[in-house]
Amino acid sequence: MATDAFPEKQFSVNCYSHKLIDLVNLAGLNAVWDAKRRADPLFRVCWGTVEAWTEQTRYHRVTESEARLLYDSIADTVNGVMTWLKSHY
Repeated sequence: MATDAFPEKQFSVNCYSHKLIDLVNLAGLNAVWDAKRRADPLFRVCWGTVEAWTEQTRYHRVTESEARLLYDSIADTVNGVMTWLKSHY
């Protein structure tokens, strides 16, 4: 897509999702995500922890250990979800 072109409206609407796998698909990263998930069991665990979060979950009370697990699954510099996402920017 040219930088001055408007994206298809439905594509833009689909980007307003909190479902990580939907966003991975929209970004065209499904094949590399699947390869990473198959090759790295720790990444798979981190991904599962982060994917379990929903926009409704943010209103639930969680323990400190649950919050730490979510944070670590996102921020881990080797197997974390954010590390993987940043490697595909």
